[in-house]
Amino acid sequence: MPAAPSARGAGLVREALTLLPAVPALALGALGGVACLAPSTAQADIVMSPIIAGLPLTLPATLDGLYIDVVTGVSSSFAGVVPGWDLDPYASSGLFFYAELPMAYPAGTRPGSLDSGMSVGPASTFASNPGCIFGSNPGEWDYNADNYFGFRFRNEADASTHYGWGQIHVGAVVTDRQLTALYYENTAATAIAVGATGVVPEPSSAALLAAGAAGLAAFRRRRSGT
Repeated sequence: MPAAPSARGAGLVREALTLLPAVPALALGALGGVACLAPSTAQADIVMSPIIAGLPLTLPATLDGLYIDVVTGVSSSFAGVVPGWDLDPYASSGLFFYAELPMAYPAGTRPGSLDSGMSVGPASTFASNPGCIFGSNPGEWDYNADNYFGFRFRNEADASTHYGWGQIHVGAVVTDRQLTALYYENTAATAIAVGATGVVPEPSSAALLAAGAAGLAAFRRRRSGT
């Protein structure tokens, strides 16, 4: 994740905004270091699961693991505490996904570590409960790395199937794991790109704001004689 802009840089952006016409707020987010992927598939409304508000979230290396309701963010090591749960990463040795609906995978028959930008949706292939494989082959998970996974679930709000992606950081051993991202497409039966977190700003708006900030910086240098 890119570092947050310095206070001085943020001040330049705020001053630039006073010199430019109204610019969409998303453009400011782009200058604030928010990395957005250009999705390989159209997103209508990407939602961040409330469970990742306090990330990183340690995933217990136990037989029960952590039952997660993607929409509400409610989680527990006991299934009965989370009615309508969708995902359950678990296992005391290895990493398995117990899920209401099978997990996405790129090859083979196991939940795979997906590439950034890969589409997860109606055209994807899904596997059931086999554990993840760690190694160097395509779709295998890595140690000491962030691994992406894709999933689908039934949203109780509309009783329809939705698609999402998540990120788990695995340390030097498989039992050292943390959930670091979880997003889903709020429109039923609509694909989502792995890594997508929202709408990408229009290039014209972002460019306008960047040009304004650069111009302001040059003006201040001339004024200070530097």
